[in-house]
Amino acid sequence: MGLELVQALTEGRQDLALATIIQVQGSSPRHPGAKMLVGGPGSDQPLAGTVGGGRGEAMALEACKRCLQDRRSVLLRVEMVGAEVLGTDMVCGGVSTMLIEHLEDPSL
Repeated sequence: MGLELVQALTEGRQDLALATIIQVQGSSPRHPGAKMLVGGPGSDQPLAGTVGGGRGEAMALEACKRCLQDRRSVLLRVEMVGAEVLGTDMVCGGVSTMLIEHLEDPSL
């Protein structure tokens, strides 16, 4: 864990969003248990971790931003099957379900 991440978690005093893959059907770049931490409104990059990169991770980042704005946890289903597999985006041909958790700043 890098120093920047430790500082963000201990001194940042901000809400965070944690994306965790909880289920995979078919092919996927990451397996259940993979996590990505996103912090601060307007955050375009994760603070740590990955849920697979490409279009699926972009969808997870967007869900994390909404989670931070709405201050509530949600489930995200990322489907990369059917016509999606034929496009030029990086896809694996499976379905991932992610829990996007709102982690409230404990100092509030």
